[in-house]
Amino acid sequence: MLPNLHTENFTTLPIDEEYEIPAPNPSIRYYDLERIKSDALLLLTDPTRARIELGLTGMDTNCLESRDP
Repeated sequence: MLPNLHTENFTTLPIDEEYEIPAPNPSIRYYDLERIKSDALLLLTDPTRARIELGLTGMDTNCLESRDP
């Protein structure tokens, strides 16, 4: 059992259409990997700043959103 973990202390970085880049093949999604790496590093090193700058929310909010078609 993990002691006193609260989901409001978690932040996720959703990899969604915000990170998509134009693709030569429209049936395949392409993502800006350098931007994803940069944002992930910010989240790992300064979560408070990342939440503000990237507009991130706690895990509860993100986990309720479905990306399924």
